Amino acid sequence: MAWYDNKKKLTHVATYKNEKAASKDANRAAKKGWMPQGTAATDGHVNVGRTTLKIAALGMPFLISGASRKKGKITITYVRTPEWLEANKKK
Repeated sequence: MAWYDNKKKLTHVATYKNEKAASKDANRAAKKGWMPQGTAATDGHVNVGRTTLKIAALGMPFLISGASRKKGKITITYVRTPEWLEANKKK
């Protein structure tokens, strides 16, 4: 089971090797009620700038810092969307 399929989790931190992998996972997670809350670039060289993860399921782009990266990693902290929290509120 993928981390974004776990209905008991409310937060998750994921690390990716590149923006393509991060965007792919972000789209899958968005369909399951997750949204990126914060990002960080680690290791390697980071050019100052911005890049956008395309999260089609949320209907909006998510801006992250670091337009280009060489041999570095991207860490994204995910949280549940307010809509998911409301729909899955324990009674």
